[in-house]
Amino acid sequence: MSKSTVYFTNELTPEAVVKMYRQLGIELPGKVAVKVHSGEDGNQNYLHPEFMKPVIDAVNGTVVECNTAYGGARNETPKHIELMKKLLKNDIIVIVSGCSAQAAAKAGLMDLDAAEYCGEGLKRVCKLVGIPPILHMGSCVDISRMMILASDLAKDWGINISQIPLCGCAPEWMSEKAVSIGNYVVATGIDTYLGVDPYSKGSSEITELLQGETRGCKEWVEAHFVVDTNIESLGDKMMITIVRADVNLGKIDFEVAPAAKA
Repeated sequence: MSKSTVYFTNELTPEAVVKMYRQLGIELPGKVAVKVHSGEDGNQNYLHPEFMKPVIDAVNGTVVECNTAYGGARNETPKHIELMKKLLKNDIIVIVSGCSAQAAAKAGLMDLDAAEYCGEGLKRVCKLVGIPPILHMGSCVDISRMMILASDLAKDWGINISQIPLCGCAPEWMSEKAVSIGNYVVATGIDTYLGVDPYSKGSSEITELLQGETRGCKEWVEAHFVVDTNIESLGDKMMITIVRADVNLGKIDFEVAPAAKA
């Protein structure tokens, strides 16, 4: 067996990573998957997106996510899709990005046949329009199209974004980039649900500003963070938020939406 050639550099820059790739003297054809490990909940040290972007561009690659080989929150696909199936069953269409999109695709939830997981209402819509119940709209940090969709809906209906029956969710967020994404969604006016505690519990004041029902973010932008580490009750709270918005808009009768009473 021939020995492998290993390349090292003392220059920790995006350009040095590209230079090491060029040293191989090869061009990778077709679709290239790039796996960058960013660690688990609580991790503070990882490769930032801007560090890896030049080499990803150089190979015309796509960043992918996968299940881990060790125990934890990301070692089983069912942990990724459990919440999605719960929402589909309750007639809630799901728009995903990043690693959640990878999990959904592997589970077949982006196929037209996935309508079988839906409640009767969403199943009928999917079949009439010819779409799967879960739609992919970008990488984990590229959610601007989702916000454009929310903005267009609000404009079309003549209401604020905060009044639309929708919410954001990061059930297994694990890195600083997720914090910026979550802040973007909340600042847009969309309640955002987290399945992992944010690093703010040391301050009751900050926690109240981020998660309070009447002050802080909720007062400033009409949206806030909601935290629940139990996946079942997290899904229930998301559905209550969506149903309440439907009720307030007069789209469904209050009596057929008992979850909104909670």
